[in-house]
Amino acid sequence: MKTRRIVVLRSGAHRNFKTGELEMEPDWNVESLLSREGCDQAKKAVHVWYEVFKQCVIFFTSPLMRAQQTLFTIMRELGYKDRLERCFFIDTDLWTHEPEKYLFFDPDEPIINWINRDMGVAIDIGEDIYNYAIREVILPKIDEGETLLCISHRGPIDLLLAYCRKKLCDAEAYSNIRDLYNCEGFVLEFKDGQLSGIKELRFENQA
Repeated sequence: MKTRRIVVLRSGAHRNFKTGELEMEPDWNVESLLSREGCDQAKKAVHVWYEVFKQCVIFFTSPLMRAQQTLFTIMRELGYKDRLERCFFIDTDLWTHEPEKYLFFDPDEPIINWINRDMGVAIDIGEDIYNYAIREVILPKIDEGETLLCISHRGPIDLLLAYCRKKLCDAEAYSNIRDLYNCEGFVLEFKDGQLSGIKELRFENQA
Protein backbone atom coordinates (compact mmCIF):
# COMPACT_ATOMS: atom_id res chain seq x y z
CA MET A 1 0.00 0.00 0.00
CA LYS A 2 1.36 3.43 -0.96
CA THR A 3 2.15 6.09 1.62
CA ARG A 4 -0.28 8.97 2.13
CA ARG A 5 1.18 12.28 3.32
CA ILE A 6 -0.20 15.37 5.06
CA VAL A 7 1.93 18.51 4.97
CA VAL A 8 0.91 20.79 7.85
CA LEU A 9 2.18 24.37 7.62
CA ARG A 10 1.80 27.41 9.85
CA SER A 11 0.42 30.47 8.04
CA GLY A 12 2.65 33.40 7.15
CA ALA A 13 3.08 36.53 9.28
CA HIS A 14 0.13 38.91 9.28
CA ARG A 15 -0.86 42.48 10.07
CA ASN A 16 -3.53 43.59 12.50
CA PHE A 17 -6.66 44.28 10.46
CA LYS A 18 -7.37 47.51 12.41
CA THR A 19 -3.94 49.06 12.89
CA GLY A 20 -2.02 47.58 9.96
CA GLU A 21 0.85 46.82 12.34
CA LEU A 22 2.82 43.59 12.02
CA GLU A 23 1.22 41.24 14.54
CA MET A 24 3.54 39.22 16.77
CA GLU A 25 0.98 37.74 19.16
CA PRO A 26 -1.83 35.28 18.34
CA ASP A 27 -4.66 37.04 16.53
CA TRP A 28 -7.77 35.05 15.65
CA ASN A 29 -9.57 37.78 13.74
CA VAL A 30 -10.69 36.33 10.43
CA GLU A 31 -9.94 39.61 8.63
CA SER A 32 -6.24 39.91 9.56
CA LEU A 33 -4.34 39.83 6.29
CA LEU A 34 -1.08 38.25 5.25
CA SER A 35 1.73 40.80 5.46
CA ARG A 36 4.44 41.39 2.88
CA GLU A 37 6.75 39.51 5.23
CA GLY A 38 4.26 36.63 5.33
CA CYS A 39 4.08 36.53 1.54
CA ASP A 40 7.88 36.35 1.38
CA GLN A 41 7.86 33.56 3.98
CA ALA A 42 5.41 31.51 1.90
CA LYS A 43 7.52 31.99 -1.23
CA LYS A 44 10.66 31.02 0.71
CA ALA A 45 8.95 27.86 1.96
CA VAL A 46 8.18 26.82 -1.62
CA HIS A 47 11.77 27.51 -2.64
CA VAL A 48 13.24 25.55 0.28
CA TRP A 49 10.82 22.59 0.19
CA TYR A 50 9.80 22.67 -3.47
CA GLU A 51 9.82 18.90 -3.92
CA VAL A 52 7.53 18.50 -0.90
CA PHE A 53 4.96 21.07 -2.06
CA LYS A 54 5.06 19.94 -5.68
CA GLN A 55 3.60 16.59 -4.59
CA CYS A 56 0.53 18.23 -3.02
CA VAL A 57 -2.68 17.66 -4.97
CA ILE A 58 -5.31 18.44 -2.30
CA PHE A 59 -5.40 21.58 -0.16
CA PHE A 60 -6.97 22.42 3.19
CA THR A 61 -6.86 25.83 4.85
CA SER A 62 -8.12 27.56 7.94
CA PRO A 63 -10.87 30.07 7.06
CA LEU A 64 -8.77 32.94 8.45
CA MET A 65 -7.77 35.26 5.60
CA ARG A 66 -4.02 35.06 6.26
CA ALA A 67 -4.15 31.26 6.01
CA GLN A 68 -6.06 31.43 2.72
CA GLN A 69 -3.59 33.98 1.37
CA THR A 70 -0.66 31.80 2.47
CA LEU A 71 -2.15 28.86 0.59
CA PHE A 72 -2.84 30.84 -2.58
CA THR A 73 0.65 32.36 -2.51
CA ILE A 74 2.12 28.86 -2.35
CA MET A 75 -0.14 27.66 -5.16
CA ARG A 76 0.87 30.59 -7.37
CA GLU A 77 4.54 29.89 -6.72
CA LEU A 78 3.96 26.28 -7.77
CA GLY A 79 2.16 27.40 -10.93
CA TYR A 80 -1.17 25.89 -9.85
CA LYS A 81 -4.04 27.84 -11.41
CA ASP A 82 -6.61 25.13 -11.96
CA ARG A 83 -6.82 23.24 -8.67
CA LEU A 84 -9.30 25.36 -6.71
CA GLU A 85 -11.83 22.54 -6.94
CA ARG A 86 -9.52 20.54 -4.67
CA CYS A 87 -9.30 23.27 -2.01
CA PHE A 88 -11.29 22.86 1.21
CA PHE A 89 -11.82 24.92 4.35
CA ILE A 90 -11.29 23.32 7.73
CA ASP A 91 -12.95 25.45 10.35
CA THR A 92 -11.06 26.12 13.56
CA ASP A 93 -13.75 24.29 15.55
CA LEU A 94 -13.08 21.12 13.55
CA TRP A 95 -9.66 20.68 15.17
CA THR A 96 -11.29 18.93 18.11
CA HIS A 97 -14.52 17.31 19.22
CA GLU A 98 -14.38 19.53 22.31
CA PRO A 99 -13.88 23.18 21.25
CA GLU A 100 -14.15 24.30 24.88
CA LYS A 101 -10.70 22.78 25.42
CA TYR A 102 -9.19 25.43 23.14
CA LEU A 103 -6.97 27.94 24.87
CA PHE A 104 -5.94 29.60 21.63
CA PHE A 105 -8.34 32.54 21.99
CA ASP A 106 -6.84 34.05 25.17
CA PRO A 107 -4.55 36.91 24.06
CA ASP A 108 -2.88 36.99 27.49
CA GLU A 109 -1.85 33.33 27.33
CA PRO A 110 0.63 32.58 24.51
CA ILE A 111 0.15 28.94 23.64
CA ILE A 112 3.82 27.94 23.79
CA ASN A 113 4.13 29.16 27.40
CA TRP A 114 1.11 27.09 28.34
CA ILE A 115 2.53 24.03 26.59
CA ASN A 116 5.79 24.35 28.49
CA ARG A 117 3.94 24.53 31.80
CA ASP A 118 1.84 21.43 31.28
CA MET A 119 3.01 19.22 28.43
CA GLY A 120 0.71 16.43 29.60
CA VAL A 121 -2.42 18.49 28.95
CA ALA A 122 -0.97 19.69 25.64
CA ILE A 123 -0.48 16.08 24.55
CA ASP A 124 -4.10 15.29 25.43
CA ILE A 125 -5.41 18.11 23.23
CA GLY A 126 -2.92 17.17 20.51
CA GLU A 127 -4.40 13.68 20.57
CA ASP A 128 -7.91 15.13 20.13
CA ILE A 129 -6.69 17.11 17.12
CA TYR A 130 -4.99 14.03 15.66
CA ASN A 131 -7.97 11.73 16.13
CA TYR A 132 -10.56 14.13 14.78
CA ALA A 133 -9.03 16.67 12.38
CA ILE A 134 -6.42 14.31 10.94
CA ARG A 135 -7.91 10.81 11.17
CA GLU A 136 -11.62 11.61 10.64
CA VAL A 137 -11.69 14.76 8.50
CA ILE A 138 -8.48 15.08 6.48
CA LEU A 139 -7.01 11.60 5.96
CA PRO A 140 -10.14 10.18 4.25
CA LYS A 141 -9.76 12.86 1.55
CA ILE A 142 -6.44 11.40 0.41
CA ASP A 143 -6.06 8.46 -1.93
CA GLU A 144 -3.09 6.12 -1.71
CA GLY A 145 0.11 7.80 -2.82
CA GLU A 146 -1.34 11.32 -2.59
CA THR A 147 -0.09 14.29 -0.57
CA LEU A 148 -2.32 16.94 1.03
CA LEU A 149 -1.29 20.42 2.19
CA CYS A 150 -3.02 21.95 5.23
CA ILE A 151 -2.45 25.58 6.30
CA SER A 152 -3.24 26.22 9.95
CA HIS A 153 -1.97 28.21 12.93
CA ARG A 154 0.61 27.99 15.67
CA GLY A 155 -1.49 26.71 18.56
CA PRO A 156 -3.21 23.73 16.92
CA ILE A 157 -0.20 22.55 14.93
CA ASP A 158 2.23 22.84 17.86
CA LEU A 159 -0.12 20.64 19.88
CA LEU A 160 -0.50 18.21 16.99
CA LEU A 161 3.28 17.99 16.50
CA ALA A 162 3.84 17.37 20.21
CA TYR A 163 1.37 14.48 20.19
CA CYS A 164 2.68 12.92 16.97
CA ARG A 165 6.28 13.05 18.19
CA LYS A 166 5.22 11.37 21.43
CA LYS A 167 3.35 8.74 19.45
CA LEU A 168 6.42 7.82 17.41
CA CYS A 169 9.31 8.72 19.74
CA ASP A 170 10.33 8.30 23.34
CA ALA A 171 9.45 10.89 25.99
CA GLU A 172 12.68 12.85 25.71
CA ALA A 173 12.19 13.38 21.99
CA TYR A 174 9.19 15.65 22.40
CA SER A 175 9.71 17.27 25.80
CA ASN A 176 11.49 20.37 24.45
CA ILE A 177 9.87 21.42 21.20
CA ARG A 178 10.46 24.89 19.80
CA ASP A 179 7.21 26.31 18.47
CA LEU A 180 6.99 26.53 14.72
CA TYR A 181 7.78 29.85 13.09
CA ASN A 182 5.67 31.28 10.27
CA CYS A 183 5.56 29.00 7.22
CA GLU A 184 7.33 26.17 9.01
CA GLY A 185 5.62 22.85 9.55
CA PHE A 186 5.94 19.10 9.22
CA VAL A 187 4.99 16.15 7.05
CA LEU A 188 2.97 13.27 8.50
CA GLU A 189 3.29 9.94 6.69
CA PHE A 190 0.65 7.23 6.90
CA LYS A 191 0.85 3.57 5.89
CA ASP A 192 -2.15 1.27 6.21
CA GLY A 193 -3.98 4.15 7.89
CA GLN A 194 -1.41 4.43 10.69
CA LEU A 195 1.07 7.22 11.38
CA SER A 196 4.45 5.90 10.26
CA GLY A 197 6.74 8.93 10.09
CA ILE A 198 7.26 12.65 10.70
CA LYS A 199 9.56 15.02 8.85
CA GLU A 200 9.84 18.52 10.31
CA LEU A 201 10.14 21.51 7.98
CA ARG A 202 12.21 24.15 9.79
CA PHE A 203 14.21 26.87 8.10
CA GLU A 204 17.05 26.53 10.63
CA ASN A 205 17.71 23.00 9.38
CA GLN A 206 18.45 24.19 5.86
CA ALA A 207 21.96 24.86 4.60
